[in-house]
Amino acid sequence: METIDNKMEFEDLVSLHIQKLEIIYLKEVKNADNQRYAKAFYRTTLFENNSSLPKDSYFFDRLSRTFLHYYRMDTKNAIHLIFDKLNEIKDRAEQELVLTNVLQNLDQEDEALSFSFEEEQEYNLILLDYPDIYDLLAYFLATRKLCDKYPEDKEVKALSIKAPLTDRPKTNRKQEYSETFSVNLQLLAIHFFLLQVGIIPRVDSDLKPIARMAHLLSNKGITDMDNSGLYSSAKKLFNKIDGKKHLKDLKRILPFFDKLNFDKASNTIKNEIEYIEKNFKK
Repeated sequence: METIDNKMEFEDLVSLHIQKLEIIYLKEVKNADNQRYAKAFYRTTLFENNSSLPKDSYFFDRLSRTFLHYYRMDTKNAIHLIFDKLNEIKDRAEQELVLTNVLQNLDQEDEALSFSFEEEQEYNLILLDYPDIYDLLAYFLATRKLCDKYPEDKEVKALSIKAPLTDRPKTNRKQEYSETFSVNLQLLAIHFFLLQVGIIPRVDSDLKPIARMAHLLSNKGITDMDNSGLYSSAKKLFNKIDGKKHLKDLKRILPFFDKLNFDKASNTIKNEIEYIEKNFKK
């Protein structure tokens, strides 16, 4: 293998490229109004699809893929292994280029091959000397390592019309709740809370103010109390007791009052539970 004189160690060169690219990335993200979008944009343009790396090149694609294979298998010696393979990769790329050009010029009467701009670029890559390829691979590896360090945000596609305009997270995602509470539970809780503070519903206060309190605590608007769903539920709840369902609801709210040391309310709930268990068939 041809030696490369006056070059720094490969991993040191990779680290230098990482440092330079990362400084640009962090600076641009910090200055952006929408930092989440900026992260996706600069990850794409600086790391994943860096314009300094050859694009649509058979030679570089084969070179970089083979190098990454060696790097994963034998990190320390990967750069030496790829240079041992370099002439073979160059020969194969040149053959591929000539074959492509011949196929593209089959209909031309002139036997001389004409090369497009892209093909000229490919030849220039094939003709790169060892130090240039050494630096190119170090730069390429730096971009791959930075892609790993800054993972892709699956919900933000750079340059997409669907990319979010702000950093604010979505608020319409379905949330999973550990507990849910019915209207009946809510009204029962208010009922026993009032008993705790010495107010007897329907004696010291009728159901409408209790229903209004339920609206306040549940953040539900009011148009007319006579048309209020909570008011209707309150009347049904206390006019006719379904023993089995009421028993279940009482047992559900009891721990909340116990944990607050609301002894008066807790004892009343326990007495109702005991009464229902004795007098209502299960």
